[in-house]
Order: sequence, then structure tokens, then C-alpha cells
Amino acid sequence: MQLSVMHDVYHSILTKTTNYGSSNKKLRSLFIFGKSLTDYSGFRLLIVLEMHNCLLRLEGQKWFKELIQLRYLGFFDCEIVGGSQIPKEICHMQNLQTLNCEKTWYIELPESLWSIKTLKHVRTNCTETLPPPSDDLTFTNLQTLQDVRLEHTQGELYSFPSLYELGLRNYGKSWDPIIGLLRNKTLRKLVHLSMIGRDVPLDVVDMRRFIFFEHLQCLELWGLWCHYVSLRAHFFPSCLTKLLLGWCEFTEDPMPELGKLQNLKILSLGYKAYIGRQMTCPVGGFPQLRELILWGQENVDINIEEGTMSMLKRFKIALRSWRIPDVQHLTKLEEFTILMYEASFSEEEIQKMRQENQHKLNHIRAVVIKRF
Repeated sequence: MQLSVMHDVYHSILTKTTNYGSSNKKLRSLFIFGKSLTDYSGFRLLIVLEMHNCLLRLEGQKWFKELIQLRYLGFFDCEIVGGSQIPKEICHMQNLQTLNCEKTWYIELPESLWSIKTLKHVRTNCTETLPPPSDDLTFTNLQTLQDVRLEHTQGELYSFPSLYELGLRNYGKSWDPIIGLLRNKTLRKLVHLSMIGRDVPLDVVDMRRFIFFEHLQCLELWGLWCHYVSLRAHFFPSCLTKLLLGWCEFTEDPMPELGKLQNLKILSLGYKAYIGRQMTCPVGGFPQLRELILWGQENVDINIEEGTMSMLKRFKIALRSWRIPDVQHLTKLEEFTILMYEASFSEEEIQKMRQENQHKLNHIRAVVIKRF
């Protein structure tokens, strides 16, 4: 049985089901929306517990010890009341497979979390630090470790035989744990890797190490690129299909090199990925690209040459200027979204821009030009 509870009625329903054990013997999934500080100890047969926009009290909560059947625990946009650390008693949830608190800030995870050998997916928030295990560094079942900070400086000592998604965050701290992880030979099955931080050292941005990740399909890098290292296509594995870059502050146009990635289908250049003035998508480049997102490339002239991005279907760009790229050569383009910075344009100016560029857009099925 599944139960969803809104905050307006949670007191009456949860009080009844908590006080009378017979009421919740069949309850397996519980979703709470809104204010809730209820003790969930009475729901001992729960398999799924998920909270949205709740007041969340972690300190001294006995239900972490008693919900031993729980397989999924999720906190979304919750506000922590009192202590921010999940009780160490979470180790009693020996059937837990997923812990998802990626949208709740300031939760601290205990070291005892690593003792749950059934754990497959851990999604946290970039403000948290995940302490290393004190002894066993092998995670046989772990498949997802997303948005975490690791303290262990010997990242190459970890063993992740099943890990396919890894997301690491670092803001002003040592990069040694991440550098160590990139040397880790057990990450060969990795499919999705993201790294976000500041002042990224050469050891991290030297993408040549990624050619050994034979299954890597999605790579996300947000951080300052070492300016004395030029971007080269051969830094990336040939199997890469999705690439997201931001805060890199490339001074050289990255498109000629990125266009050589033969299997790339999605490319996103985020805020300050490139700080130059000219961007050229060369002839024959991006042969498999389906989606292009250019976000925060301010005052850049974009030249789309004939014969480039021949398979492109979706193109989204944010602009501060009047210079809409000429997309007439993109014959398979189906969706073109242009986001104009609200402070730079009025609605009248946007309508005028659309009329002046209509001849470039006639072949596209869906065109959206709007302020944001």
C-alpha cells in the first residue's frame, strides 16, 4: 500500500497510523509533502520513505534504527531543524539501496553509512562532506556516488567495481582526493563523471587521462582551466556522447577541437566556458551532434559554417546582443530557443529582432525568443 500525505492533513492521518499498528501493516511507501516533524518509528515495514519541503529533525530520531526494511530514503528541499547530521543508527538500515538528499542543504552523512553493503545509489548535496570509511575501502554494490566531497587523500585506494556515475565537488580545498580517484583503476566501468570546483590544477584538467575510461559517455567539468594547457580533442575518450563545460574561461575557441569528437551528441558550454569574441563551428565538425546549448557566452560572434553539425536538432542560446547566429545551414534543426537577458531587451525589441531575422528561421519547426 502507498500513502501520500499533504501538510494540511498530516497530523490526523499520521497520528492515527502511528498509534494503531494495525493501520500501517500494509503500508510500504510513504510520501510526505509539507511540514512534518513526525516520528516514523511506527512504520516498520516501510520500503520507501520520501519527504518534500518538510521540516526535518534528524537529531535523536529513533526511526533511523527501526525502519530496517527501508530500501529508499529521500529528502527533497527539506529544512533541517536542530542538528544536521544523519544519526549513525542509519547503519541498521541494512536493506537500504538508495539515499537521495541532493536537494536538501547542510545534511551531514555519518561514516556508519559505509557499513550498509546493499547501498547502490548515494546522491547528496555539494555542501556536504562524506567521511571516508575507517577500514574497508571496497564498495561492491555502489553504482552512483553523486555530488559529494571526499576527505580521503588516497583516492586510488578506493575500490568501485560497479560504479558507473561519479560526481565530485571541491571549493577551495585540496584536490588530492580527486586526483587520486582519477588514477583509480577500478573506475574503468564509469559512464558518467562530473567535477565541479575552483582553481582546478593541471593534474585534473589534463584530460588525456580520460582516454582510459573506455565506457565514459558523459563528462561534466566546471572549473577554471589552466590557461597554459590548450584544449585538444584527443584529451577525451572516443566514446564520449555528452560533454558539459563551464567556468573554464577558455581563451581559444574550443569549437574546432570539440568538433573532432566523432560520437558527441550533446554539447553544453555554460557560464564563462569561453571568454573570447569569435566562435566558429567548422566544416565537417560535430558529425553526430543532436543538441547544442550555449549559455553565458556573452558578446560572442558565432559563425556556423556550411557542412557543420549536419544532424543538429535542438539549439539553445542565451544572448546579450542582437547577433543571432545564422542557422540557415542547419537544415535538420527542429527547435531553436533564444533567451535574451531581461535587463538588455524590451519586449518590443525582441519582436523587432525576430522580424529582422525571420529569413534565417523559416525552415525551423519551433522557434522561441523570450526574455529571462
